Amino acid sequence: MDLTLVLIYKPCFHTGEQHQKNLLPSQKCTLKWLLDNPAVIIVNTDKHLGPAAIEQNAYICLAWRNHLSDKHAYKQLTPVAATTTINLLFKCIETFIKTFEGQLDLDSK
Repeated sequence: MDLTLVLIYKPCFHTGEQHQKNLLPSQKCTLKWLLDNPAVIIVNTDKHLGPAAIEQNAYICLAWRNHLSDKHAYKQLTPVAATTTINLLFKCIETFIKTFEGQLDLDSK
């Protein structure tokens, strides 16, 4: 399940407060459809136009074509640099989870 959709449908951080749900049945149905269809993801748009839905494969192709393939903006890491960066990110995520484990709903992965 895409984390973006989990954040929209079920917050990862719980405050313990119960809130009245104000979604229409059609809105609940749409959110459920999005959760059941991981090929469609929710992304932020530019210029503060709000969220948008896009097929994940199309998003990846657009990101590669319009951004990541630009050799002037990005450089390919060596295998050693990539491994070092991955290990550093893993430790940062692990520290975050340990720090906030009481507030995270880890079952909603």
